[in-house]
Amino acid sequence: MTDSNENQDLFANAATARKKALSILKPSWLGSWKWSMPSFSEALDWLLVHPAKLRNGEYISSTPDKEVWHFQLSEAFGSTQIVFRKIDGYKLPLSGRLGMSPSLKEALNFAVFSSLGIQTPDVLACGESRVLGFLRSSFIITRYIKHSYSGETLMPIGMLRENVNLRMGFCKNLLRYLAKMHQAGYAVKGFHPRDILFPKQSYEKNPQLIWVGAETNLWTGSKKMFNIIPLDLVHIFVLLRLSTKEIQELCAFYLECNPACGHTVQSLWEAMKGLPIGS
Repeated sequence: MTDSNENQDLFANAATARKKALSILKPSWLGSWKWSMPSFSEALDWLLVHPAKLRNGEYISSTPDKEVWHFQLSEAFGSTQIVFRKIDGYKLPLSGRLGMSPSLKEALNFAVFSSLGIQTPDVLACGESRVLGFLRSSFIITRYIKHSYSGETLMPIGMLRENVNLRMGFCKNLLRYLAKMHQAGYAVKGFHPRDILFPKQSYEKNPQLIWVGAETNLWTGSKKMFNIIPLDLVHIFVLLRLSTKEIQELCAFYLECNPACGHTVQSLWEAMKGLPIGS
């Protein structure tokens, strides 16, 4: 349960965490830059000199502008298992090449989410390659989360779909996170269930969630989230193909987590009915 004062605190905490993360990363808007945890600096230098070595790892996913690799470093670097996400700036629109890169956005979002009590992976390194301000590429490296499933396993064709207790436990803990994000001025824009991991050995009704994909989550800089809330909820409910009964139960649960949002179950339901599928 939260009240309006706690909402204000979360919003202020998010703004402070974002500002602090920027001061630590020290991004350059004109030229190339890189940042790493002190203990990871040598490993980062090696990875940047030998990028082809990543192809010896596990290819997790790709989109036209992004590659994601799971890779284990050598014993010289502590045998650390990492996830390396690389963005091709040339495949982004012009506005994306001149603005903040997806990798930097994700690093900032992880810092903010962590300050809100949302579990995220350890960020080990981040950086951008720019020429006269134009983004050529960017990267973010996080610690690999072992022995976990993604929320994609709970989607209609997922192998855990029929576990109703796990599906509802996942959704409720996801909505706990979402309520905090909304109170902090964040929209989940671009969310997919694969962006959330949970341990394979989880208590079904209360799985521990780790938010591992945050590059598209949008900081609005505003406390006015009334219209964004149903948009975010329907996006999640549609992806997970939940029943009407499950949606109504989860709407009521969301309001327990964010009672000062201004909505009722009925107003959420009416607002979501008016949104296009896949919003």
